[in-house]
Amino acid sequence: MPADARQSSGSLPSSVQIPLGGLYGQRQEYTVINIPFGNDPRGGPGKYRVVFTLAKPGIPLTASNSIDFSPDLMGDSYITLPTQADLEEKRPGDAARVEAEDSLSTALPGFAKILIQGSTPEGSFEFHGDSNRFGRLGLIACEVVATSFADAKQKTFRALASSLSSWSAQLDVPIDIGRIHITELATTTAQVDWTAPFLDVPFALRSESALEQEFRGYASLYREAMNSNSPVHRFLCFFKVIEGIRARRKRIDRAAKTKGQAALSRPAEAVPAREEDFAPWLNRIFHIRRQWDEMALDSIFLREIRARDFEWIYVEKLNPLRVDIAHGLFGKGELTLSADELLHVHRVETWLPITKCIARRMLKNEFPGQFLPFLSEDGVINP
Repeated sequence: MPADARQSSGSLPSSVQIPLGGLYGQRQEYTVINIPFGNDPRGGPGKYRVVFTLAKPGIPLTASNSIDFSPDLMGDSYITLPTQADLEEKRPGDAARVEAEDSLSTALPGFAKILIQGSTPEGSFEFHGDSNRFGRLGLIACEVVATSFADAKQKTFRALASSLSSWSAQLDVPIDIGRIHITELATTTAQVDWTAPFLDVPFALRSESALEQEFRGYASLYREAMNSNSPVHRFLCFFKVIEGIRARRKRIDRAAKTKGQAALSRPAEAVPAREEDFAPWLNRIFHIRRQWDEMALDSIFLREIRARDFEWIYVEKLNPLRVDIAHGLFGKGELTLSADELLHVHRVETWLPITKCIARRMLKNEFPGQFLPFLSEDGVINP
């Protein structure tokens, strides 16, 4: 979810570090606005510079838990670039062809830079790739004319993604975009797309007895989601937890009906309507994190689901998204779109926070003796 910080001087500093907000593990957008030249966090029509910083999966780009606004923060990948000497020796014409602009000054001298040309229905795009100090491809940059930050991001990502996918398939290595930095060149207002890292947590759990077999299955799905850096895979795992509990409840109710017994009474499950109820609602299902900033709350409690019960959210929002993803993965026929379009990544990232919270709430209701048994409904932690 977006956040903004305002810079009052005439130009932006090369690096701004601010405390992280929002949900850990979720992709977020931060904007630094250069007030004398523009105050619209969305950006306006004009030219933008978009920098894709690559990252090895599971390895953070920075050591600190903060946002770095440096436009040329260097990343890392598994792709090594040849040296300039190698190119001049083996293919004399290549050295000039792959030379990128001088503005990409973070590369180690001696290593080649690469030129990537991409085309989409929106036009042709030219990207310049740079190596880090180890000679591995670290960032890819492009200048584009766009109407906003979102437009610049969408245009360049669509043009670059096909090349990254082709490289990954042919070289058999993961190629992950660790962050996207966008600068509106007319105002120098900048936006960073960032995935907040998880923080260390205390081992604050009650001693466990033998875990029930059913609960072990749901817990393993939850862990699978947390271990994945794919938002689509994480969404599907959390969704399966919800779907599985719904099926479990139907089975238990059918068995009770067969025996002539009443169906089990379960707590009402709904998203709160009032903002003052948001944090207490979360504190009933999270016992480690107790400081819920505005970005985190906005990303979870989407306006269209406030005061809605879980069943409505499942039927109207989550299941249709799951169906669309399934069509992208398992639909018949040829592929006509990229995976990012087929799998609805932006929609997934929007619905992932509340899907995770619904899964936790249902786990707590369904397995009260196994999942957070020490956390009472008033949010108090019982020793």
